[in-house]
Amino acid sequence: MEINVEIKKKDGTTEKLNYPEKKKSKTSAEVKNRYNAKTYKRWNVAMKPELYDMIEAYCDREGLSRPQFLARAIEMLEQEKRP
Repeated sequence: MEINVEIKKKDGTTEKLNYPEKKKSKTSAEVKNRYNAKTYKRWNVAMKPELYDMIEAYCDREGLSRPQFLARAIEMLEQEKRP
């Protein structure tokens, strides 16, 4: 597919130009995916809807992401173990 452009010149004439349409590059997405693959580990979890809803409500109320929620929960559990 081409992009057709018509340019009006100062002398009153027009010039028609055709440019091939540029395709969106996937390079930045590929770079992000490679970075995420080496920087992060994925953890998939299945839970009952009630527990999911409780966690989501807490995260929304406290302004936390799910990883932040998990980190906070681990910190609290660690504190409980300390004498």
